[in-house]
Amino acid sequence: MAKLGVQLPVIERVLKYVSGSFGGIVGVYQRHDYANEKRQALDLWAQHIRKITGRASNVVTMVRRG
Repeated sequence: MAKLGVQLPVIERVLKYVSGSFGGIVGVYQRHDYANEKRQALDLWAQHIRKITGRASNVVTMVRRG
């Protein structure tokens, strides 16, 4: 995600990871949920995956039925 331009604090929130950005006292007071930023990051990631898998000839699309 970093390669796609997503900022580290957003990546940490997407992964539910706590490090320097949200660890310690900062984590207590930083209450923003980053919902919009996480959505944008995951949309970028989905586009990236589609781009990769669109070129692969051995990828099988799975369809959920029922």
